[in-house]
Amino acid sequence: TDFATVVGDSIFDPEITTSINAIVASHPELDIAVSVIDLETGAQFDAGLSGAHFKAASTAKVLTAATYLYEVQQVRASLGQVIDGRPVLQLLQQSIEVSDNAAWDSLRNYLGDKQQAFAELLGLDSYEGGDLNIVTAS
Repeated sequence: TDFATVVGDSIFDPEITTSINAIVASHPELDIAVSVIDLETGAQFDAGLSGAHFKAASTAKVLTAATYLYEVQQVRASLGQVIDGRPVLQLLQQSIEVSDNAAWDSLRNYLGDKQQAFAELLGLDSYEGGDLNIVTAS
């Protein structure tokens, strides 16, 4: 069964799409969905479940880290800062590299509503941290 669909002008490497389809097909016991969109051409590749909703899980940690770095760029925060007794660089590293929830929580609490504002700046409709950890595209 071919699980993939390609929309628009495909620029996706056939080997990669074949590999993704093979992985999805070899694990029918799992709910898997993959979607890749070329932002320049609008070409889209989808494999696995279509229309399924998945919890964002640790992907929201990337948005939190990006929000903090944006605040640094805007000179409203510093990479030398200490939050909850830990250096920010350590919090960022631990949050992303080992999915440290405590590190992420410290950053998330420090940033507060700035994460929602940054999400909107990126074109996302919403960002809900905490246990929900949901990111909604526009």
